[in-house]
Amino acid sequence: MIRLRMIYRVQIKSFLRKPIFYIYQRFGLTAITREELVESPKKYRLSRFSSQELVVASEPKFLEGHNVKNTIFPFIVNIEQPFVCEIDNIYLAGPSAVGFDESHNVILETTTPLHCRKKHLEGSVSVRSLAIKKIFNYNTPQIDIACSLLNAWSQNYWHWIIDCLTRLEGIEFYYQKTGIKPQLIIDANPTSWQVDSLKLLGYQPQDCIQWNKSRMRVNKLIISSFRRHYDKVYSVESPSASCWIRERMLSHLSDNEDIKPFSSKIFISRRKAGGRRIINENDVIATLAEFGFITYVLEDMNFADEVRLFSQAKIVVAPHGAGLTNIIFSQSLTLIELFGLSISPCFANLARGLGFQYGYIQCQSPHTALRYHDSDMIVDTIQLKKLLVQMLDF
Repeated sequence: MIRLRMIYRVQIKSFLRKPIFYIYQRFGLTAITREELVESPKKYRLSRFSSQELVVASEPKFLEGHNVKNTIFPFIVNIEQPFVCEIDNIYLAGPSAVGFDESHNVILETTTPLHCRKKHLEGSVSVRSLAIKKIFNYNTPQIDIACSLLNAWSQNYWHWIIDCLTRLEGIEFYYQKTGIKPQLIIDANPTSWQVDSLKLLGYQPQDCIQWNKSRMRVNKLIISSFRRHYDKVYSVESPSASCWIRERMLSHLSDNEDIKPFSSKIFISRRKAGGRRIINENDVIATLAEFGFITYVLEDMNFADEVRLFSQAKIVVAPHGAGLTNIIFSQSLTLIELFGLSISPCFANLARGLGFQYGYIQCQSPHTALRYHDSDMIVDTIQLKKLLVQMLDF
């Protein structure tokens, strides 16, 4: 019943969005794409940094003849050179702080990396953001110069690190070039991992402004481009941006803290998660113990220790989940990912883009999950052992 209500609400919202956006666009609502920013470097005071990247992903390892739907493909993708730009007199509005310029254009580089190229306003901007932008408000807070790390996905661990924190390389470039350090606009009531990850990048709470979830005027908004390539087939992260995150965070880990000994062979348990748990986890742990693996539960660790854990790891076995974002802290890794009913390529693409060895197994599921994507799994330990032997040459 709950699931049906959720589906019904989504369908109603989707049905209402189309006529609302049609009316807004009839009255002149337009968008500024990434291409338009790049094509007008003087207007937007745009500067490029780093370089273009060619990302090559090899064929993943999986067991021949095993019943798996192969949705993880090899690829060669060009990721364009990143940039940072300035836009004056910006209004940020709505729950995810969508940016509007003086002419009421939506700046798509303030939405999500999925939408920053296309003038698909219905997908990139919420109706609430449009409504708040239109409301005349004398009490709109105003700040001088800032960079927004918010978007519709910023409260998700994977998207926070991959889509938000990687933008700080551009902000650091801007600071080195101008001597100006913008304040960071972040989510209201940030999580501990948001605060701790910013600290490991050199940003303290006093460097940040928590978003009021409504409306704010920024005299000069500094926009650092998203570091992810999107097209109809691939979502590929910038390896250099991931390496920048890793090197910056590892350099800020305190040398005075006690260094906890972590295994280089780690199994990540999702026993405390709401989905994608391993039903026969004890059997999996016993199988992996034969190869010297130690089990870790990320919910029991603080962010700094997660960074240390994955920076020391040489091989990781884990069910698909946001905790695998931490592989960006590894330097040379073999990853074996376990899936239930649904296969997602995000960590496969990240791992292979970083040059790591990657393999996966699609497992059986009891079909009891509320959502298809979150189905629990039963791991065939014989298949797991075979893949370990195949990948590690035991």
